[in-house]
Amino acid sequence: MSMIYKFAGMALILGLTACSGSTPGPGFQFVEATIEDVQAAIRSGEMSCADIVEGYLRRIEAYDRSSGMNAIIFANPNAVAKAEILDQRIAAGDEMGPLFCAPVLLKDNFDTSDMPTSGGSIALKDSIPPDDAFMVRKLREADAIIIAKTNMAEWAFSPRQTVSSSYGTTANAYALDRVPAGSSGGTASGTAASFGVIGMGSDTGNSIRGPSSHLALFGIRSTIGLTSRDGVIPLSFDRDIAGPMVRTVTDGAKVFNVVAGYDPADPYTEAGKDKLESDYTSFLDANALQGKRIGVLRALVDTDDADPAVTEVFKQALVDLRNAGAEIVDPFSVPNFAEHLEGDYFCARFRYDMHEYLRSLGDGAPIKDVIEVKASGQYSPYIGGGLDYFAGNPADVHPKDLDPSCPDFFEHEGRQAFLADVVTSMDDAGIDAMVYPSWTNPPAHLDKPDEEYKGDNSQLVAPATGLPAVSVPMGYTYGNLPAGLQILGRPWSEGLLISLAYAYEQATHHRRPPAGFPPIDDSQSLSRDTTKPVYPHENEPIGSVRQAYSGELYPDIQANTFRNIHRLFPTRRVAAGDKPYPLPVSEKQLNNFRFESRGTQYDLYDFLSLNRVSGIVVLKDGEIAFEKYLLGNSRETKWMSMSVVKSMTATLVGLAIKDGHISGIDDPLTKYLPQFADTAYDGVSVRNLLQMASGVDWNETYTDPSSDRRAMLMAQISQQPGSILTLMGNLDRAAEPGERWNYSTGETQVVGALVAAATGMNVADYLSEKLWQPFGMESDASWWLDAAHGLEIGGSGLSATLRDYARFGLYMANNGVIDGEPTLPDGWIETATSAKVVAGEKVDYGYMWWPLDMGAYAAIGIFGQFIYVHPDSNIVVAMWGAQPKPVGKDVVDEYAFFNALVRELE
Repeated sequence: MSMIYKFAGMALILGLTACSGSTPGPGFQFVEATIEDVQAAIRSGEMSCADIVEGYLRRIEAYDRSSGMNAIIFANPNAVAKAEILDQRIAAGDEMGPLFCAPVLLKDNFDTSDMPTSGGSIALKDSIPPDDAFMVRKLREADAIIIAKTNMAEWAFSPRQTVSSSYGTTANAYALDRVPAGSSGGTASGTAASFGVIGMGSDTGNSIRGPSSHLALFGIRSTIGLTSRDGVIPLSFDRDIAGPMVRTVTDGAKVFNVVAGYDPADPYTEAGKDKLESDYTSFLDANALQGKRIGVLRALVDTDDADPAVTEVFKQALVDLRNAGAEIVDPFSVPNFAEHLEGDYFCARFRYDMHEYLRSLGDGAPIKDVIEVKASGQYSPYIGGGLDYFAGNPADVHPKDLDPSCPDFFEHEGRQAFLADVVTSMDDAGIDAMVYPSWTNPPAHLDKPDEEYKGDNSQLVAPATGLPAVSVPMGYTYGNLPAGLQILGRPWSEGLLISLAYAYEQATHHRRPPAGFPPIDDSQSLSRDTTKPVYPHENEPIGSVRQAYSGELYPDIQANTFRNIHRLFPTRRVAAGDKPYPLPVSEKQLNNFRFESRGTQYDLYDFLSLNRVSGIVVLKDGEIAFEKYLLGNSRETKWMSMSVVKSMTATLVGLAIKDGHISGIDDPLTKYLPQFADTAYDGVSVRNLLQMASGVDWNETYTDPSSDRRAMLMAQISQQPGSILTLMGNLDRAAEPGERWNYSTGETQVVGALVAAATGMNVADYLSEKLWQPFGMESDASWWLDAAHGLEIGGSGLSATLRDYARFGLYMANNGVIDGEPTLPDGWIETATSAKVVAGEKVDYGYMWWPLDMGAYAAIGIFGQFIYVHPDSNIVVAMWGAQPKPVGKDVVDEYAFFNALVRELE
């Protein structure tokens, strides 16, 4: 049944994207939209509720599976119909609920009567509960719309990772090689990527606050007894809490207003019956930190395994709290803290609580006892030990009746003593709340969730004491890995915690969206074209661009990353045409041959293996003389260009000169980019720029974190529009223009900006219009952007098929002629690919092309990517590489290989 629901949901999305008009209006943006943004767009008539829901479903379809994040397990097949009903009510003037039309991503342990609820277990994958969970019912009554269910750690067993036997592994939206924590990782990544507006999770020890920390969200765990857990698949009922995980504190307060409160079906809520505030949004005061005393719980800060980068971010958080008016009490301590942490306060009641939950499903329950899944084998290997642990207690005996007894929270002496010590110590110190990092370590790598599981502070105070705590974005480590500030208060102090989190949020504004999930480009089809094959590598685990440039990727992950670079940053499509340039297979095929490199004999097989060549196409007279794909690649694979695209970007300048957009090679750069007046680029000509002889200072060292190249990478990671050009404009002058050659990837960003300014077009669109389509590239390419809808990264980040790289080489070998018409100025290719004289010295560099022996030239990427052209023999070689390091690699000399290849084919 659940698979039918999943496919029905996806089919619904495909149908919607084919006919819907759900495109954002001039003001509304789906990315980072708040509840108020959604409702304002509807009130103004800019969007309908159906438009909103369809738009988020389109984002799920466009990004979730293709990115490999796997946050969403299925879409609600009734979501659009419910939105249309709301539209009818709005048109009729009906009073709407406080969350009307807010799309909700719901963790897969919340009961839904219209969708399966599996708890991350394949054993319940077909289980459709008879009614909604209490919180789900309250959300629907507030006119929110459940649009999708999210993946979770199986049975919520893991705080480390989000892996289910029902739907697989979820990755972190900010770094797809990292975990989102557990167990609410699907909700966290999906909400961070703007697949909905409201996320709902559950927290037994970590699972709201931990994933919120890893995904730059606001998450709240209430005082035990203030919120109902009815209809939420339990892990430990005396610790479980359910609640919102959202992008802003304001949205968190709005959702908390709706989902908190007394529920006769949850006996714990009797204690909080009279503790509910009338309106938690009334606590949204940007000055709330003024005069508040905030204690620093040093026991959860200065730990032996704390990552220094997180510690530094936390130090800054204390500065920010103080600057916002708070008095910092540092250190703050709790008596008997170590003893309480070592106390036997956890009750192994999962089997009993699941027995009660399964009874609530009635006769339709797929199993009667959760331990049945162990015998059936329907579980992920990592939870086997947990099932064995919980099997030690009977299914139908309440833990308080066991020997030894394990009483409920309110009767548990140890937990109540821990609670008393915390509250008493807060009273004695006169503090309003305490703070510490939600995690003292960044998110673990996806393939090392156990080895790198460190610093999970969320487990240590709130679950055992029943106290409320929130996590709010605290900043980022290592460029793009979120960190969270945890604020813990006295019982029933949710209003205060919301106010403190809001004031801190407003003072710092740390939240930023993950780079890989930008607004969908409305000029492109948003639905998957089912007539074309799915990209064969779309679900592979990948690393980060920082790891790639540092040479810190394992060989398999490196190959996966280089063929999935479109998942790392926003991209723009380079559209191919309808008539591919034919590349017939030559009757004369290249056979194995031997050659000498640095005094050693090698053959073709040595070269391909030792240089980690991942693909190579050799064209002789326009025909394929050799074609081989390696390291898991195929003809459909698209591979990272690295600096090969520099040569393409520079060639676009020639096209723009031929078109009259740029009047001459010696024009001053500031004629087209006046923002560079009064910078080191003032006085630099287009020719200087193309030769990398601008005289502007630059350090290209990839592996030096303090280099200009790495600063450019960090600017790219920031995804702030124009940040790379700002970096370039702040550089110093090292020499007069034309008097010094210095290789600079940053220069190609300036070249790209020049092309965009001169032509009035996006660089990718200009490449498509002038070359990709008319010359006959067979596949669309994609090109990294410096920000969503921003400028292409001129020196890297093109992703294209190997044959299309070869076709670009063929275009150069054909002297830039397309259909008999020259597209470049007379003599451009000869000049662009020949050595130059700079300051009286010969430099083997043209207009971002490398002149080589035997009259050849090449576009070269730092990991072994090449477009090699030998005009005299009409030979073109396109080659991909996955060499281990961006510098210092000991490989077979590529130029010796190319020279020998030419001799062999001649």
